[in-house]
Amino acid sequence: MKHKLFKYAIVLILMGCLAMPAFGADSQDAPVFKTLLSFKSLGRWFPGQVVNLELFAYNLQDIQKFRMDVKYNPNQLRLVYVSRGTFLVEGQGLAEWNSGVVDHQQGLAAKISGIRTQSFNGKETILIRLNFVVTGAGNGQITLENSKIISSKGIEREFDFTPLQYQIEQEK
Repeated sequence: MKHKLFKYAIVLILMGCLAMPAFGADSQDAPVFKTLLSFKSLGRWFPGQVVNLELFAYNLQDIQKFRMDVKYNPNQLRLVYVSRGTFLVEGQGLAEWNSGVVDHQQGLAAKISGIRTQSFNGKETILIRLNFVVTGAGNGQITLENSKIISSKGIEREFDFTPLQYQIEQEK
């Protein structure tokens, strides 16, 4: 009797698996893992400090390129350098990269972009690295504008992003 119950249970499990939708990038019923962009930083800085920020991307599926503008407060921060992240390192070489145009007056690094030759799938990678010198005091944030993440099929993918909130302490 136990043997028959075991076989019956296996048959039910297999039938359940066959009834499940196929999981794939093109399946409309596949679970969706939302892409998240986020800076990692303690967010508490001091005038004169050099701050190195990395913009992480989580849960990328079939992504080939991105484009974004980074907005910051020019009275508090001076952008020194924008560099490519690990997302744009593929195989033995480097993917196409544009570090954008920095407008120090407006506090804007515009048209930062990268294009891979092969699509990327992964749980975590770095899109860009930003190096700032802290020049003022107060609270502020760093935001993304005009941001796009594009799949290898040219489909713009949705993502969540929370601006980086920071606090610059006045030296005592």
